Amino acid sequence: MAKTVELLKKNPETPWSKLCEALGEEGVTWLNEFQHNDERFGFGGLNSKLIVLFHLAINGYTVEKPQLFYLKNKLTNSYLCQYPSDKSFYHIVVDDDGVSKLVTKFTQQEIDSMQTGSYEQIKVEEEK
Repeated sequence: MAKTVELLKKNPETPWSKLCEALGEEGVTWLNEFQHNDERFGFGGLNSKLIVLFHLAINGYTVEKPQLFYLKNKLTNSYLCQYPSDKSFYHIVVDDDGVSKLVTKFTQQEIDSMQTGSYEQIKVEEEK
């Protein structure tokens, strides 16, 4: 979203096709939900979406960084990982020094959508 708003601030005449491309599928979904949930913008088509983007460009915005967690199996001490290509899961055993480089980090929303009864949530510390 931030990339799209910055693009719009630099070039207010950017066509919707370029803005949509910059937003990506996830950004368009967010924009639709934001537009429908905020009574200032109401329901509408493309013009309302552009008004939302201009509103963010003019009034500012905050990029939310969700808390991330590692999932460590309490029984095996292995960490849950996920292949990016097909989203399948696997386990890996690593020492504490290698965790941040090798283990998938999950948001609370992702964890809530999984069955993680035997996993301990370990907060990912802010990366410097």
